[in-house]
Amino acid sequence: MSQSLARGLGMVIPTWYPADADPDLVQELLSLTLDGADAYCRPEAVALVLDGQERWQPLVRRAAEVGGFRYLYIPENLGKGGAVAAGIEALEGEGLDFIGTRDSDGDHRLHDLPSLLQLAEQMAAETGNPLLIVSGGRTDRMRPLG
Repeated sequence: MSQSLARGLGMVIPTWYPADADPDLVQELLSLTLDGADAYCRPEAVALVLDGQERWQPLVRRAAEVGGFRYLYIPENLGKGGAVAAGIEALEGEGLDFIGTRDSDGDHRLHDLPSLLQLAEQMAAETGNPLLIVSGGRTDRMRPLG
């Protein structure tokens, strides 16, 4: 893992779960998503953004506190884009080179992150432009993103 992973990477995790979801399942999905995140970036550079779901505030806030992550609550559901934008704004001033986003359903594998970051670093070096987006893709609808 390059040094930029630990120091130059931030992570935004927009969280949204159906109001009638089983709390044990929500806890399991959130744990799957957060487990190991601190191996890739500083905990304070991870922002969990709960978007318009008061019911899940205690659970998501507690997960953020336990991990040392940032917690943001947006009372109105602004959608995934709004949650991601709020998370990015919250991480401004952290001296980050890259910000990764991951869904809160355990579908985005953390182990795919180094390959995506290597590609981003290569693209930035080759183009001279640090303003870029690298996105993972699914080879199969039944498997996690990679």
